[in-house]
Amino acid sequence: MLDINWGTLLLQIVNFLVMVFILGRFFFKPVVRILDERSEKVASALDEAERKQNEAEEMRTEYQEKLTEAQEQVISMKQQAQEELARSKKKLLEETRQEITVMRDKAKSELQESRDQAIYQHRRDLGRLVMTLSTRLIREFAGDEFQKASLEGFIERLYSMPADQYDRTLEASDIDLVKVQLVSACGLDDDAKQRVEKRVREMASHPIEMRYKIDPSLVAGATLRFGDMVIDGSLAGQLQSLNDRYIADLERGNV
Repeated sequence: MLDINWGTLLLQIVNFLVMVFILGRFFFKPVVRILDERSEKVASALDEAERKQNEAEEMRTEYQEKLTEAQEQVISMKQQAQEELARSKKKLLEETRQEITVMRDKAKSELQESRDQAIYQHRRDLGRLVMTLSTRLIREFAGDEFQKASLEGFIERLYSMPADQYDRTLEASDIDLVKVQLVSACGLDDDAKQRVEKRVREMASHPIEMRYKIDPSLVAGATLRFGDMVIDGSLAGQLQSLNDRYIADLERGNV
């Protein structure tokens, strides 16, 4: 059986209670308050850390989205640039082809024009050469008989013309004396002169003053001038007329 000293036990209980009171009064409450404050600070720090972590995560997410958007924009800009480059290249090639076509057509046109002009000039020169050679050959090889035949042909031509046409023209001009000049490639004999003068009087129906002139450049035949009228029956005139018709046909493209 235990031997308990109730006085000592009571004293210890009182001491314990006093100690508990003192500790609760002066130690536990400040400690609890400090612990509560520290706990609040820790909780606040944890909340702040979580908030900052969330903000950082949001910033990282936003950065990633912006980075992705920027990459997509770069890709889009690159594609647009490539498409624009392709369009510009295509347009440039098309414009170049058109310019080449225009230049080629222009070159062909100029070449054809130069060719036509060269052919035209060559044919003109050829016609002039033929006339010159024909004139020279006739001068060198035509004899007196040819000259006489040419003059006779000219006189026959005068007699075949309608005389009243020239008569009316001279009457309208109110001329008393008609000055007539006959230019021939060679001299006329008296018979030829008489026939010419007779026919000119018939054509003029006026007194005439007849003059004669020799011009070897006519080659053969003669020309007759009275008033403002000229009758060209020379071989040079006929050759020139043929050359003029030839040139006219050239210009019309008929040759």
